[in-house]
Amino acid sequence: EQIPDKVLKLNRLPRIEAWSIAKKDKDIMAFIESQWQKRINGDFQYIMGVPIYLTGLNWFYLNYYNMDIGLPKFRYPNTKVFYCWKFCVEDNDKVYGLNELARRRDGKSYRMGAMMLEYISRNANSYGGIQSKSDADATDFFSRSIVHAWRKLPFYFLPIADKSQL
Repeated sequence: EQIPDKVLKLNRLPRIEAWSIAKKDKDIMAFIESQWQKRINGDFQYIMGVPIYLTGLNWFYLNYYNMDIGLPKFRYPNTKVFYCWKFCVEDNDKVYGLNELARRRDGKSYRMGAMMLEYISRNANSYGGIQSKSDADATDFFSRSIVHAWRKLPFYFLPIADKSQL
């Protein structure tokens, strides 16, 4: 997504101040509304001349989820994982998760971190948990995959939170 300069400038301000300025500008509010629509409903994008549907979570991952190297690049195998998550887990009341088998260094941790961050940053009073082989490993994952990306969210996706623990 191309973020307008006016919106990028607001990201440098405290959240409350940015919102008060944004609410007075129809163009900024229209942009923010379009971003929320894509985050919730997904979006069709032309990728190498082919129209591809990105689920809302996949769109969020590609446009707003900052990894240790910045924003992720589009990879069709990742998109298939996000399709599976959307249509087999999110849209199915009887399914509570997904086991993903893949080789090492495939990006599973960041995809799962994005899934957790997107959900907990969109839904009030929601929680996300991590289970790992050790407390230190879980803490490292949480810092790398959740906290780092949380801090990079723009003001219009950043929920009101007690930041004393972040």
